[in-house]
Amino acid sequence: MCRSLGASSADRQASKDCHTPVSKQAINDSLSNVINKSKRAANSLALLLHAKSCRSGPHKCQVRGCTETKLLLLHMKTCNVKPGAVCSRSGCRSARKLLAHYRECKESRIRSTSDRPHRCLLCSLVARQVKEELNKASLLKAKLSATAKKTHEMLPPPIHRICVENSHTRRRSIPAGFNFCS
Repeated sequence: MCRSLGASSADRQASKDCHTPVSKQAINDSLSNVINKSKRAANSLALLLHAKSCRSGPHKCQVRGCTETKLLLLHMKTCNVKPGAVCSRSGCRSARKLLAHYRECKESRIRSTSDRPHRCLLCSLVARQVKEELNKASLLKAKLSATAKKTHEMLPPPIHRICVENSHTRRRSIPAGFNFCS
């Protein structure tokens, strides 16, 4: 409330504080904190989504933190903490919040239209991260394919075998070019 007639001295002091100019450094620091917090949350959400769909066995997945996140998801399925209460398991509450946010955003994106698009910093960071991972995977796959092709070209040609039948022996496989006369 700014300069209201019935304002108390505390209200007038708060009013003065709300009009005090904020330094650009303070704004940049605040913005930087929001971005860093969003990036950490996006990394956590991306890991949760990966672990939720990962089919690798225990300790087989190459994604760092996947096994621990799978254990957290398993815990969450059986966690009986009442709404409003706090679970003693580390990460349970924040994982629930992130997955709930993702579900709500997903529903909002489905309902969005071109004139009213749904935008979310957290989910856009997750989408960007997933896209980068897919690009890395496809580049790695292409590189491995090219390496395999190159290796295949360097190998000597396979030894073709011909089948020889003779009246005294059974059918047997003999390398092509084998000289019977020597």
